[in-house]
Amino acid sequence: MDHIRSLDRHDIRYTAYSLKDGKTFVHLAQYENIEAQNDLHNFSTFKVFSKERDAHIEIAPDPVEMTLVGSTFDLFTIREEHIEF
Repeated sequence: MDHIRSLDRHDIRYTAYSLKDGKTFVHLAQYENIEAQNDLHNFSTFKVFSKERDAHIEIAPDPVEMTLVGSTFDLFTIREEHIEF
């Protein structure tokens, strides 16, 4: 997480949760666009993380693709210091 955070990308949101059993994890990846998704998947540290994660999986993951319908807050806000003219 620290490595992804160090990218200082405001178009990528990645969180992981553990369930009560202590063995099940839910990973939530949110991207502002397809380029952000591709960038994360091509990030060397994320590739290493994915390989390590997959090596310890007991049950095959069940990926679910979702489309954001609404939110009470802006997921991806353009920060003034990152605007280029």
